Amino acid sequence: NTNPFSVFAQIPATLRHRFMLENSKLIVESMIRSPVCVGRSATYAIADHFWVFFLKPESDVSSGAPFYRLGPKTMRALALDMQRITLKTETRRRFDNNRVYIYGYEKALRKDLEAQVQHGLRPAAGLGLGDIWDGGGNNPNAWLTVLRHDASATVHHGQEGGLPQSIWVLSFANFERMYYNLAVKFKYWGNLLHKLGTWQSMSHERLDSEDFFVSFLPPASRDAVRERYSGGMKLPAQLITGFIGTLAVGKRIERIIDMYPLQSQGRPALMSLPGQDRADHEFARLIQRRMSPRVKVSSDILNCRLADDQNIYISPVLGKIRIPEIRDFDQWERSLREITEDRGKGRYAPHLPSITYLRVGSKGKYRLYTAISNRGYLSHNNIFFEDQERDPKRDTISIFHGAIGDYPELFLDVPLHKAADFLNRVQNLNEENHRAELRSLKQNYAIRRNSAKFWPFVDWLHKTMVEQKDGYIYAGILDLSKYDLYDRN
Repeated sequence: NTNPFSVFAQIPATLRHRFMLENSKLIVESMIRSPVCVGRSATYAIADHFWVFFLKPESDVSSGAPFYRLGPKTMRALALDMQRITLKTETRRRFDNNRVYIYGYEKALRKDLEAQVQHGLRPAAGLGLGDIWDGGGNNPNAWLTVLRHDASATVHHGQEGGLPQSIWVLSFANFERMYYNLAVKFKYWGNLLHKLGTWQSMSHERLDSEDFFVSFLPPASRDAVRERYSGGMKLPAQLITGFIGTLAVGKRIERIIDMYPLQSQGRPALMSLPGQDRADHEFARLIQRRMSPRVKVSSDILNCRLADDQNIYISPVLGKIRIPEIRDFDQWERSLREITEDRGKGRYAPHLPSITYLRVGSKGKYRLYTAISNRGYLSHNNIFFEDQERDPKRDTISIFHGAIGDYPELFLDVPLHKAADFLNRVQNLNEENHRAELRSLKQNYAIRRNSAKFWPFVDWLHKTMVEQKDGYIYAGILDLSKYDLYDRN
């Protein structure tokens, strides 16, 4: 049986939901690290950098006490079994099932919210800040950061990497069907139809998660945020989308989200926002203030604005900042934050590898950092046109203490007395000169595969990871099979 609500019918949904919430990082990692997420085309179903929050069980009509409130038709629509033998019919079936589910969920949710208003439990029939699960104040699984690194991805507790490209809120029904789709029911030996169907279902699940976050925003703000997250499309992807739209809804469309009307339109919100910034960023700041330090995990100081240590912000694109000589680690980190305040948008971010390990220091005193390049896309809805949907203007850079990711693409070893030169030269990277400039940077600071320094550096990395990642529980052996292998710079 491929329907999770039938398989586990004897276990109350509230208990299943609570288990998934309290172990969310492990469960999401089981999807991210499963055979389904191997290769760029597979991971393209998600953005390169997003945050995940969760609807609390008491507010969730697919979970909350006292009883399960979705109807049998909606439950049946969550089945993931393959029933068709052609891509056309399977695409239509999955689209129809997803539509039944999202209509059914929204109908049940509105009915539940209206009943709470009648009983004086809510001021209006909408969702608010208190409906986001806060982990009881001490469970870091209430806030996850997911990073995509081209052909792989990683999951982290808390507010990591600065402002993300999109934000999710997962309901129990969507969380469970995502787990079944990507981990339990996926067959890595399956045929192309099975794999394309899995990818299509994941695109529904991603859009459902983004739309649920959008539904917390004031109604007038929802379309603009949704357009930013999922609405972009250009040729030739428009041609494919037009074909799918004709197949699924009977008319040609130019945007993928036109196939999926926003279900929360007409449902009120429980909060007003200042209106001085994008609504999704303002609401994310409210969530951030509500979450305890234990849930936020870190201050994410390397991706914060210097003026106020705020990591949820939009900064205009900066010009080149001249960095003076750097004498100590505090000055290094301050200078690093200075040039990354705009996250490298429209400047050097598109021209750096996905995962770069950076060692800074000298004479036995070193610090390890990871620079993650988050690639920007107009949308994540068409598996065949990832490159055509790229939008380098949306690329960002995230800086982390320690090692992030299992497949590093570049090692840089920067003496502290040359750190200013390094930062100044990174800022020189642009569309016209990035190949020559990056080649020059690597000649001075990179460690090539055939360098005598390579294995001593890797030994130092593994030792440092053991020391910084809670011993051998989180540390592991890095996969270097493709390091520097195809690099022509």
